[in-house]
Amino acid sequence: MMQRRQFITLLGGAAAWPVAAQAQPTDRRPLVGYLVETTKEAHTSRIAAFLEGMRDLSYVEGKNVEIVYRFGNFDRARVPALAEELMQLNPHLIFAADPIAVLMAKNAAPVMMPIVCALLIDPIKAGLARSLARPSGTVTGTLTQVDGLMGKQVELVRELMPHATTVGVLVDPPNQTHAGLRHDIEATASAAGMKVVAAIASSTAEIVPAFQKLSQVGVQAVIVPRDGLFLAESGRIAELARAARVPTAHSLREETEAGGLISYGVNVPANFRRAAYFVDKILKGTKPADLPIEFPTRLELIINLKTARALGLEIPPTLLARADEVIE
Repeated sequence: MMQRRQFITLLGGAAAWPVAAQAQPTDRRPLVGYLVETTKEAHTSRIAAFLEGMRDLSYVEGKNVEIVYRFGNFDRARVPALAEELMQLNPHLIFAADPIAVLMAKNAAPVMMPIVCALLIDPIKAGLARSLARPSGTVTGTLTQVDGLMGKQVELVRELMPHATTVGVLVDPPNQTHAGLRHDIEATASAAGMKVVAAIASSTAEIVPAFQKLSQVGVQAVIVPRDGLFLAESGRIAELARAARVPTAHSLREETEAGGLISYGVNVPANFRRAAYFVDKILKGTKPADLPIEFPTRLELIINLKTARALGLEIPPTLLARADEVIE
């Protein structure tokens, strides 16, 4: 029901990559640098999906491809240095596994270093690509944010709580994508006659004060945008929301599995499996500039009924019928 394929048609054929070829020894296995802001533990399912996609294309880690991992452990300040470490290894390409990692990799990479990202957010505005159909640079991959996605979360809150007048939103200012996401939330809420109150949380220590602020102003629901910190703190956020008896809407299924009420967003493992396609094309000589950035292959709606019961909230049958998964 929530599935859709919106791949942009690949433009042009494979082209040689002379600069990369000259920089890489021909007698060694392809080396992929894997950069991610989070921890290995938090990223396990995504690595598994990526490796599955690689195996589907006949790449086996340690056999005919080498992958070197660097994890930021949710310390954003460490990511630039980790990106530099990977560059020193002279990889054939960088797989930047999240929006923060791709920005850091782009800043650290040599001019012609190919970069693939499974979770791109507005790459044109971020200066990573000129267009989706022809990126024209060194970055390509799959989008994790599509137009209207954050507005849809506001609409879900409205459907869950028709009489809600005030909604909160957690904001992590160092996350450069949050300004645009917040704008989308505010625009949709305003059109629905709802007020939005933002609370800043840029570190673990700021999560509790942020929720205290939202509780004090009487928000009736909280929207939690996609963010590495919020993913890491998803269990605590769920506990705070239950204590305040406030439902939360998320973009990631992991956050709903951790106790959030509802999530609507991209099926992230599907994006990571698809990332293997871009890696394969680049290793075979195609320029990232000639690999169109793709839309997500699947959006999914997840509802946590256990959380709904804890909040004393009844989920409308029409919403339950549209869910891709209901957590009992």
